[in-house]
This record gives sequence, C-alpha cells and structure tokens, in this order.
Amino acid sequence: MAIGMTLPSCNNSTTADKDSIYQCPMDPQVTSDKPGKCSKCGMDLELVKKSEMKKVDSTQAKDSIKK
Repeated sequence: MAIGMTLPSCNNSTTADKDSIYQCPMDPQVTSDKPGKCSKCGMDLELVKKSEMKKVDSTQAKDSIKK
C-alpha cells in the first residue's frame, strides 16, 4: 500500500510581483519586470519594492532617452 504525500512547492518565480520591480543600482531609470543586466552599465538588476525604488529626476530620464 502506497501512501501519497504532498510537499509544498517552492515559488521560484523569475518575474517581479505587482509590488516589486528589478532596477539597476547605478542607473535607476533602467527597470524591468524580470531579472537581467542593465542596458547602460551591465550591472545586475536588483529586485526592489516599488515603494522603495530610487527616484529618477526628469533630467536623468531625458538623458537616458537621448542616448
């Protein structure tokens, strides 16, 4: 007689939830909903809560669009 056992599954999601986002620590205007590298400097994007995101002023945003 076999006894079935259910194990809790791990949530190894590689995308940010609705309250989090991946952001570059050096170029905060670079964000993604999944892990990866910054398109400007190549650093790993870090998972941060949207409420704790580094703020980007309008000058930084305009500079990133021009480049």
